[in-house]
Amino acid sequence: MTFRSSARRGGSPPGSAGAPPGAKRVGDLGLFESLQSRLTGVFDKLRGRGALSEADVDAALGEVKTALIEADVALPVVNEFIAKVRPRAIGENVIRSVTPGQQVIKIVHDVLVETLGNENEQLSIGSPPAPILMVGLQGSGKTTTSAKLALLLQTRDKKKVLMASLDTTRPAAMEQLRVLGEQANVATLPIIAGQGPLDIASAPSPARASAAMTPSSSIPPAASMSTTS
Repeated sequence: MTFRSSARRGGSPPGSAGAPPGAKRVGDLGLFESLQSRLTGVFDKLRGRGALSEADVDAALGEVKTALIEADVALPVVNEFIAKVRPRAIGENVIRSVTPGQQVIKIVHDVLVETLGNENEQLSIGSPPAPILMVGLQGSGKTTTSAKLALLLQTRDKKKVLMASLDTTRPAAMEQLRVLGEQANVATLPIIAGQGPLDIASAPSPARASAAMTPSSSIPPAASMSTTS
C-alpha cells in the first residue's frame, strides 16, 4: 500500500485541484515510490565511488534525510535515524573498506529495519465500533496520518471506517480530511456549520452509519477516527 505526499510539507500536490492549502493526496502510488527512487539515486552514487571520505558520507546522509522528510517521516525520527547511521557509516572499517558504498548502504538498511521494527505488530482496535482519537500539535500530521491509517484499516483489514474532524477552529483542516477521505474512498462525517467538538463526537449512531454505508452494505463502521489539535 502506498500513499502520496506533496514534496514540501504544507504544499498542495499536483492534481489536487479544489483541495485546501496543505492538503495531501492519499491512496495512489507516489510516496513510497518517490522515497525508493530518491534512496536508489543516493545509493547508486555511493556504489559508483571507489573510495569514500567522511564528507561523501555526510553528503549522502543529507540526501537520505531530505528524502525521509519529504516522505512525511517525523523530524525527530529522521534526526534519530541519521544519528544512528552516521557513526557507523564513517567508521574506519567502512571508509577503508574495499566496497565502502555497499557497507554504507547495508548500514542504512539495517538501521531502517531497526527503526521500523523487526516484527509487524497488528493494530488491535477492539470490538466495533472502536474510536481512535488522534491528538497532537497543529501541523504534526494528524489529518494525513488519520487518512493513511483509515485506508490501511479499510483495505488490508477490511474494516468499515468513518473519519471525523474535531478541529472546528480550523475549517480548512476539516475540509482537508474530507478531501483526503474522498481520495482514499473512506467515509467522513459530514461537516455541519456551528457544531462543536463534543457535538461531532457524540453524533447519533444513525448519522454515523448512514455516512459510512455503501449502497450494498448496512454494516455500521468497525472503526471511527477523529482528529483534534
